[in-house]
Amino acid sequence: QGLKIFFSAIFRMEAHDQKETKEKSAKKQAAEKKELLSNEKELEQLRSQNKEYLEMLQRLQAEFDNYRKRIQKEQEEKQKYAHAHLLQKLLLVVDTFEEALKTMKATDEHAKGVQLIYNSLLKVLKEEGVIVMDVLGKAFHPGDHEVVAKQKSDKEEGMILDVVQKGYFYKDKILRHAKVI
Repeated sequence: QGLKIFFSAIFRMEAHDQKETKEKSAKKQAAEKKELLSNEKELEQLRSQNKEYLEMLQRLQAEFDNYRKRIQKEQEEKQKYAHAHLLQKLLLVVDTFEEALKTMKATDEHAKGVQLIYNSLLKVLKEEGVIVMDVLGKAFHPGDHEVVAKQKSDKEEGMILDVVQKGYFYKDKILRHAKVI
């Protein structure tokens, strides 16, 4: 009978140990499952954050590319019209030559020299892309012409009657507006 009690106690202890082991195992599995779910949630957050960073990086890269292209275009534009300021000053010299030639007699020896220099200057300006505006007798355009006076005439309203100062184009832009009547 003592053995029965002894074996009965051992079986109860083993059953209790098995029960504790099962409970510990279940708790351990539950903790591992909870940790796994937490890790999966954290991984999903990291993936979402990674996607946001990638999109931000792509936007920044596109903005930088646009900035680089804009700067390059501006530099090309500056280089294309780099001489415009100097050419505007040279137009004042052209105006002076034209006034001088108007006052000189065609037979004057100096007039021939002045005419040669004037023609050389016009040739250089043309080679650089400076073109005289042909406006006399054409319709007035506020973007191309500057009205210095109005005069009544038998011509259609808005027509240019006289040119006070020639206008010039430089490549595809206006270098100087024509001053017209």
